[in-house]
Amino acid sequence: MCASAVAWLRKTATKPFPCIGDGSGYDDYAEQRAYRETKGERLVARLLEAGKARSLLEVGSGYGFTLQAARVRGLEVAGIDLNPDAVRAARELY
Repeated sequence: MCASAVAWLRKTATKPFPCIGDGSGYDDYAEQRAYRETKGERLVARLLEAGKARSLLEVGSGYGFTLQAARVRGLEVAGIDLNPDAVRAARELY
């Protein structure tokens, strides 16, 4: 499913993806981990406050910080990112 979604995004996107392949655009991402984890936790808290949230699909999930915050709170999670380095980092972190 994720592979077909990535293929579709690459085929239909109207803007170029400068981060595909070389990791550009993610240079500061790992350095901002604490900030991004906190931001993810706040987002998940808002989703849960709104009710009925049981799962989360995050498009552009990066290193998976928001997905991990959701998983810890009991949600079923899935993520997709066009940057293979970000996907690899998310798998290694979580």
